Amino acid sequence: MDEKPKRRTAVENGDGGEVLVLATLIGNGDDLKIVVRKKDAEIEGLCKSHYEEFILAVDELRGVLVDAEELKSELASDNFRLQEVGSALLIKLEELLESYSIKKNVTEAIKMSKICLQALELCAKCNNHMSEGQFFPALKTMDLIEKNYLLNIPVKTLRMTIEKTIPVIKSHIQKKVTSQFNEWLVHVRSSAKNIGQTAIGHAASARQRDEEMLQHQRKSEEQNDRVKNKIVNNQNRNGT
Repeated sequence: MDEKPKRRTAVENGDGGEVLVLATLIGNGDDLKIVVRKKDAEIEGLCKSHYEEFILAVDELRGVLVDAEELKSELASDNFRLQEVGSALLIKLEELLESYSIKKNVTEAIKMSKICLQALELCAKCNNHMSEGQFFPALKTMDLIEKNYLLNIPVKTLRMTIEKTIPVIKSHIQKKVTSQFNEWLVHVRSSAKNIGQTAIGHAASARQRDEEMLQHQRKSEEQNDRVKNKIVNNQNRNGT
């Protein structure tokens, strides 16, 4: 059979002295009210001895709570002001970044516009040369556009238009120059006879002028010889 667990005595629980006193009083038939009043007095004395410290601790705790509430309020106020200032700064920062972006875009747009404007000015110059029939300057202008501007034109539509137009203009110039050269050859052929006759006439006139000059020179020399002979004859006569 299992053994019954032993009860722990009052001495083992640490209250042995008081329990023994109570047991003795009960055994003697004494009144327990005296013991109760005594214990109440002891408890009241303990409470009175620690009451002031407890009150001070409670007051300090209340002061700490008040300080904590004030600190919490100050922190909330500072946080609110910080949020206001931070929001304003964030707005200004966003505006500044947007301004930088706009400035960058405007600068890039100005640069692109300058390149397009220079290319268009050269195109207008080439067109003026074409209208005046100055094909060689027009070709030089187109070469300048191709080498220095065509690949740098940022607007795709304009670049493709110029790129397609240049071969057409060159072909037109080639046809125009070939036509003018053929017309010149025809004119030269038709004028060759007149040119030959004119050249022959000029040559004959030149020979005639040369012959006349020679004849005039001979006559002058003959006249000079006659004058010299007369002078010599006169001198001879005077000497005799």
